[in-house]
Amino acid sequence: MDFIQSKFHQKQQNRRGSADESPIISNERLNYEISRSSFERLQPGRWLNDEVINAYIKLINDRTAQKSLTNAYVMNTFFYTMLEEMAKRGDYSFAKIERCLRRQKVDLKAYALTLIPVNLTHSHWLFLAVDFKAWTVYVIDSIGCAQELAQGYLDVVRPFLNDFQGNSSIEWTIEVTQSIPKQLNGFDCGLCTCVNMELLSRTNASQTGLMFFDTRKAIGSIRYDMGDHMFSEDARKRVAVELMFGELLTSVEQQQQ
Repeated sequence: MDFIQSKFHQKQQNRRGSADESPIISNERLNYEISRSSFERLQPGRWLNDEVINAYIKLINDRTAQKSLTNAYVMNTFFYTMLEEMAKRGDYSFAKIERCLRRQKVDLKAYALTLIPVNLTHSHWLFLAVDFKAWTVYVIDSIGCAQELAQGYLDVVRPFLNDFQGNSSIEWTIEVTQSIPKQLNGFDCGLCTCVNMELLSRTNASQTGLMFFDTRKAIGSIRYDMGDHMFSEDARKRVAVELMFGELLTSVEQQQQ
């Protein structure tokens, strides 16, 4: 952690005097930029915004591609918002979603899970883990989630799920995950979302096919100590360094076959 801390402070020194909205991090290979004001949100006690979370999602998906993993593909934060706005306007279009997926050059059927971040009323981050084979959507929320609210998430994504499966009669199950660590403050939801998506993308990872992936086992293995007063600060420093270097620092746990 000393290395991460020194790099974080070095970056803080190097960026002094720059305009708040000018890019302080620019990654041409993965096509993301982070402004000074957004990067400062990685300091303790701050709420992460979509610029930071979307950049981190690109790191997760890049490692998945580089290591040929099949755990999960993570959609960006605008995907759920697009589905939600379509539902409100009553102009849902699977063709528009297909164009979005083609631009990302992703085949979701190649992954055990599709992870969909959700920004709830611009005040809370969580994500959905869609298991297409089990017809189940898991709600991964670091403060917990009422079943009625979870059902609302399912109502938003259901048209896409059915069209993607080519079957409008599927009875999807929505399951609120209770086992994940719960945040102990009002500002770590975005951090927990990033940490949980990163863990789920690599825990019990299989490079040999989707049949070996156990969704409930993977979710159940998400473990860290939110009661540790250093967790939030250390995790934020790690995310900051990973975004600076354009690479995740955590190792991939290969599933034993």
